[in-house]
Amino acid sequence: MQRSLLSVLASLCLVFSLPAAAQKPPAAYELKEVMNVRAFDQPVLFEKRTSYDGMAADKVQQRLSTRMADYAPLDLALVQARYPGTQRLGAAELADYRPGAHITIVDRYTIEHAATALGKGWLFAFIPLNFIQATRVKDEAARGVPFALPGAGKTLSYTFQINLPDNVSGLLDPTTTRYDGDFFAYKQSQQFRGNVARIMLELTFLSDSVPARDLDKFLAQLQHISQMMGGSFNVPEMWINSNKPGTAANTPGQRMRSSLEKDIAEHSATIARKPEDKQELAQAYWLRGSAHADLQQAELAWADLTRALALQPATAVYHMTLASIQVQRGQFQSAIVQLEQARTLGYDAGEVAYQRGQTYYQMGQYRRALEDLEPLAVSTANIEAQPYARLWYLWTLRPAGLALPDTLRQELNAEASGAWPRPLYGLFTGISTPEQVLAAAETMTGDERLLSLCEAYFNIGQYYLLQQDRLKAREFFEKTVATGMVMYTEYGNALLELQRLAQTPS
Repeated sequence: MQRSLLSVLASLCLVFSLPAAAQKPPAAYELKEVMNVRAFDQPVLFEKRTSYDGMAADKVQQRLSTRMADYAPLDLALVQARYPGTQRLGAAELADYRPGAHITIVDRYTIEHAATALGKGWLFAFIPLNFIQATRVKDEAARGVPFALPGAGKTLSYTFQINLPDNVSGLLDPTTTRYDGDFFAYKQSQQFRGNVARIMLELTFLSDSVPARDLDKFLAQLQHISQMMGGSFNVPEMWINSNKPGTAANTPGQRMRSSLEKDIAEHSATIARKPEDKQELAQAYWLRGSAHADLQQAELAWADLTRALALQPATAVYHMTLASIQVQRGQFQSAIVQLEQARTLGYDAGEVAYQRGQTYYQMGQYRRALEDLEPLAVSTANIEAQPYARLWYLWTLRPAGLALPDTLRQELNAEASGAWPRPLYGLFTGISTPEQVLAAAETMTGDERLLSLCEAYFNIGQYYLLQQDRLKAREFFEKTVATGMVMYTEYGNALLELQRLAQTPS
C-alpha cells in the first residue's frame, strides 16, 4: 500500500532539514516539475523549476549565491529520496531574478527508475514539496505557540507534467476538484492529452496562522487533501500501444476505439457474472454505456444507463451520462431534465451548467444557452476548462442576436497568442483566419497535433456557420469526424451539426 503523501514528506523534511545555523529557504510559491520519458524502462530527464516571490526572492538569491555548494547536495538528497539513483545534470541555475519580486531555481537530473510497474501499466509518483515546507508543523506549535502560515491570501502552486513516449495516447478532459478548509482552500486539476499528463495543485491560505488549540483540526484537513492528491499518476496498459508510431493501428483515433471496445468487453464480462453487489453491477452498466456513447452507439448506451439508474437512481454521474446520450438521440428536453436531476443530487454545478448550455444551443434556445455559458466564460473557477466554455459562448452570441462585449474582446485577443486552444478565440473576435488557426495547430507534433486539429476543424466549422457558408461548414465538420477522435466532444457535436445541415434547406 502506498504511504500517505504527508508521512513521506514529513520524514524527508526531518531527515534533510538544514542545521539550525543555516535557515532553510521559505516555501516556494510555485514549483514545476517536468519528466521527459523516452521509454518506461530507460532513465528519464527531470527538470525542476522552483520560484520565489517578494522579499523571499532576495533572501534565496543571497543565500544561494554564496552557499550553492551546500544547496546542491541537499537538493539532490531530497530528489534521491523519491527516486533512488538520481544524478544531477550540471549546477543549479538562478533565472529570472528581479530584486524584491521574483527568482527561479532550475535543477536538472537523470532518474534511473522514475516509474513503477503496475501490471502492464506504469505509476509515476509526485510530491509537492513546497506545500510540505509551508505546512510542516514545527516544534513551537506543539508547545502551544500558534503555527505561522505563509499569510492570508498567499497561494502556492505545484505542477507535475509527464511527457510520455510516442506510443502512449490517452484522453482525460480537464477536471478540477476543490476542498475548502478552515485555514486554506485547495484546488486540484488534472488532464491527459495525447502523451502529455499534467497535474496542477493550488493551496491558498485563508489566515496568517493556526492557533495551537486548532492544530489537530489543521492536521486532519491536511490529511484530507493528501488523500485527494493521491501522490501518483497512473498510465494504464490501455493507453500504451506496442505498434510503432505512425502505423494505422497506432493513430490516436484507432487507439481510442480499441480502448473503448476493450472496456465494453471487460464490463460485459462483469455484467455476465451477475455480481450480487448492486453498486458493482450498476457501475458496470454505466461504464459500458459510457463506452457505447463514445462510440456513438446511442441505443446500446441508453439501454445500459437506464439499467444503471434502475439499480442506483440517486447516483448523479449516471444522470449526467444519460443526459449526453439523450442529446445523441435528439431528446434534448429529456436531457435537460436529467441534468437538473444530477444537479439536485450534488453534481458539480459548473459542469451541469456547461452541458446544459450546450444542450440549449442544440435546441436553438441561444439566449437560455448563454445564461449558462456566459458565467463560465468569465469565471476563473475552472481555468483549465474555461477556454472551451468561452468558445461555446463566442459562437452562441451571434445566433442569440448579441454582440461580444468590448472588454472581453480585448481580453480574448490578448490571450489568442497563448497556449492551445486559445488561438481559436481569434476566429470569433475577428483577429484570426481559419488558415492562421490551422497553422497554429500544425506547429504541434505527434498525437497532440491531431488532437488539436480535431478541435480546430470543429471551431472552423462553427466559424463558417456564422458566415452562413454551409458548404465550408460541412467540409470542416466532416474533417472533424475524419480524425476519428470518438471520445472528443467536438467529434460528437460535429455529427450533430452534419445532421442538422442535412435536415435543413440551404
